[in-house]
Amino acid sequence: MHGSFDCYEFVRSFINTTLEPARKLKWIDDVYKQTVALKSIEVQAKDILSEPAFGSNFHKIYDELVAMKGHGMDIPEDISQDFIKRLGEASHYQGSHIAVYTKGQRLGYGRLVVDVASTMAQAANGRNQPWYRGWGAIPLGPQRTGDLLIGPGGLREVSGSDIPRVPKLAVYGGHDVTVGPLSTIMGNLSEEWVPFASMLTFELFKDRNDGGRYVRVKLNDRVLQVPTCEIPGKHHAKMGSTMCTFDAFMEHVKPVLATEDDYKNECGEFPESVKE
Repeated sequence: MHGSFDCYEFVRSFINTTLEPARKLKWIDDVYKQTVALKSIEVQAKDILSEPAFGSNFHKIYDELVAMKGHGMDIPEDISQDFIKRLGEASHYQGSHIAVYTKGQRLGYGRLVVDVASTMAQAANGRNQPWYRGWGAIPLGPQRTGDLLIGPGGLREVSGSDIPRVPKLAVYGGHDVTVGPLSTIMGNLSEEWVPFASMLTFELFKDRNDGGRYVRVKLNDRVLQVPTCEIPGKHHAKMGSTMCTFDAFMEHVKPVLATEDDYKNECGEFPESVKE
């Protein structure tokens, strides 16, 4: 899964990104100068950083270095881990700006948040109930669109005759440009690009004592503080502010949710010059 890169109003913020505006910040300019001074990648770095990019000029270099490290390949001797970290921070600064604004969150990632939130609402409230207080019917239907079922014959697609169900575990595949912005929406304040092979987890709990439903969000092994849930009365009294009440979690994501009508009305048409 990925952001809504078929939505021009969202995508246009990433098109033809150049370094000039970012280099007005001294620390970004320092990263640029350090990058083009590295003898091992000097020629390639100058070429890459001089061209307009999609989202971040630094990220192509950062992504390649991180992939090399992840595959056990040797990193050039003049490139330190501290430099790679700073390059990731510069990539994050350029590429994540859209995800800190509600409109960018909604048009870029609203579909994904609807999918996650509606799945949790089905599990919490029952498959035949409205998916959340007054928000209308479950947008994906009682049998989740696009699911694969496993049976004696192996994996197969859902058919109309299948019994409606709610999954105990929903697994999504995505990219860093999915996990990073979604984690920002959920309160991740880190200024680093999300690490290789990161995982964002939404956990739904039921308190056996009072029957209340609670939600916890984790990025890898770190529990995130969902901002709305910090308020007294919006989290579990004993387990603290990172254990959101179900209502508080839904309150937090509501401004980000987007319907297909929202996309049709707000995304606009791609100009011929950028369709490819």
